[in-house]
Amino acid sequence: MQRTNRPPRRAVRRAVAAGAGALVALAFVGTASAAPPDTGIALGHDHVYAISNETASNRLLVFDQAPDGSLQPAGSVDTGGTGTGSGLGTQGAVTTGERGRVVVAVDPGSDEVSLFVRVADRLVLVDTEPSGGDQPSSVTMDGRTIYVLNTGAANNIAGFRIDPGGLEPIAGSVQPLSSEGAGGAQVSFTPDGRALVVTEKNTNRIDTFLVRGDVAEPAVVSESTGATPFGFAFGRHGELVVSNAAGGAPGASSVSTYVIAADGQARAVDGPVATEQTSACWLVVDGRFVYTANTGSASLSGFTLDAKGHLAPLSADGHTATAGAAPADTVVSHDGRYLYERNGGDGTIGMFRVGGDGSLAGLGFVNGLPASSAGLTIS
Repeated sequence: MQRTNRPPRRAVRRAVAAGAGALVALAFVGTASAAPPDTGIALGHDHVYAISNETASNRLLVFDQAPDGSLQPAGSVDTGGTGTGSGLGTQGAVTTGERGRVVVAVDPGSDEVSLFVRVADRLVLVDTEPSGGDQPSSVTMDGRTIYVLNTGAANNIAGFRIDPGGLEPIAGSVQPLSSEGAGGAQVSFTPDGRALVVTEKNTNRIDTFLVRGDVAEPAVVSESTGATPFGFAFGRHGELVVSNAAGGAPGASSVSTYVIAADGQARAVDGPVATEQTSACWLVVDGRFVYTANTGSASLSGFTLDAKGHLAPLSADGHTATAGAAPADTVVSHDGRYLYERNGGDGTIGMFRVGGDGSLAGLGFVNGLPASSAGLTIS
């Protein structure tokens, strides 16, 4: 699905280096006093991002977070690429780094990845580059290193470094998943940055790629303890927490925990622990609590997570809160007080206050997201 009218990569790199190299440098040194550029989008203090994933022009959607936890639309900025026009079926289509000064988004329609930097109160597109495969659907960042999960025919991961001109592919970083048609659902660095993890929906496997000098090594493949491993996040002690969608079977979803061993194996700790809900696809960890977004049940399920990686449901029926239609990507605020979940079925973002006992109190919905939208992250 590559765009045929894209300028040659070398020409794009020259243009980026000439106009945006200083912006990249400023993003990494954290200079807040620089004069805002003339392009981009104005930002508030705290903000949430998604992508529109539209076929005509993919856009980064921006929402300002108010002190009371509510979100307000703040506008959008083109990514320079295009989307697929429909849901991606993955977690992590957009990510942030460097304390919110850098944003990276996938362009699954044009097989690209886009880099934004924040200077003063402006967010500016710096570079858009080929993703190293087709239909990039998930992205992760550790320092200046970025890895993209391509979920089309390529079924691979590909790495990039952020340099003064934008994104530079890492030689030797492209690695295939465990098999063709693996159905990758998410890619993410481990908290220590020493490995990358990918869940495979179609094979019930978890791939771990050890990272040496920013270069991913071939996959170490582990069997999942639950069916259809999908979204995941890491707990406070580095444990891997994975949602299992169970192929969408009614009431059959679950959550499992693992530790990533030094050899890259994902070793089971607990689970699968039942959600009692349907299609637990997306997952977020909020301190000692874990929440799944259950696409088939339009609900959120909460669990406690102890220091040894063991899970306990917050309620017997797995229903912690009612979400919108077809809930998907879910994030929590940095202070752990608020949870946000994007609903693919009705184009909304649900807002919740997190109680001290893990309960969720609804704060309403933000409307107007495109039906094709994907991803959700906070900075």
